[in-house]
Amino acid sequence: TRAYASQKYACPLNDTDSNTWSIHINEHKGPDSAIAHKVDHNASTYKWLKVVFDFLLDGFDHMDTLFLELSLDGGVSYFIVADWALDTQGIFDLGTCYIGETVVLNAEAFDRMTFGSQARLRFRTSANAVNDRVYLDNIV
Repeated sequence: TRAYASQKYACPLNDTDSNTWSIHINEHKGPDSAIAHKVDHNASTYKWLKVVFDFLLDGFDHMDTLFLELSLDGGVSYFIVADWALDTQGIFDLGTCYIGETVVLNAEAFDRMTFGSQARLRFRTSANAVNDRVYLDNIV
C-alpha cells in the first residue's frame, strides 16, 4: 500500500513537540492511495460529523488533490465530501502546514436522518507521481 506511517511530522506546533509521526499518502493508485478506517463506526445517533486535521502537501502539481470521502455502507462505496486541490481553495504552497482544517457533515445533506451503523471515512489523493506526497496529522 502507498499509505503508511512516516517519520516526517506534518505540522509541528513548536520545537518541543514530541510527536514525530504522521500518515503519509502518495501516488494515485486507487485504494492504495488512501488511508481509511478498516471497521464500521456506529454513527446511528449522530446527525452531524466533524473532522479536524492538519496536512502538508509535498511534490504536488497543479490540481493534484487530497480528498476526504465518506462511506455509509461499510466501505463498499465512497463519495467525496471535501477536497483540497493545489492552486485552488487557498492551497498554494507546498510544504506549508495547514493546521486545523475542519469539515462538518450533516446527515440531511445525504438524505438521511443519521449516518447509520456502517460509517467510514477515508483520505485519498489523486497525485500522479511517486514524489507527490500528503502528510496527515492530528486527525480528530
